[in-house]
Amino acid sequence: MGRKTLTDTELAAFPPPDDGADRYDVSLPTTTWSAATGNAISKILVAYDADTGAGTDSNIIPLTMFDAAVTPDGSDVQLSAGVFFRAS
Repeated sequence: MGRKTLTDTELAAFPPPDDGADRYDVSLPTTTWSAATGNAISKILVAYDADTGAGTDSNIIPLTMFDAAVTPDGSDVQLSAGVFFRAS
């Protein structure tokens, strides 16, 4: 299926902190892989890459990883992860 790069435009909708519950929940925007092909996957890794143009895999900082079992068959795959990170 391959990587999906989320830019500041897609991430601009992050909510403000929940001061009442003393925490911050972050959800990923709905992401679509059009006509997805490739090997079956079982996990999604959310990571930070400061240099998406010329950086290497060793520069990527893992943030969270969660289960997402998909066997690409050429149809669109859509990810709606909900809250993927909570800090308190």
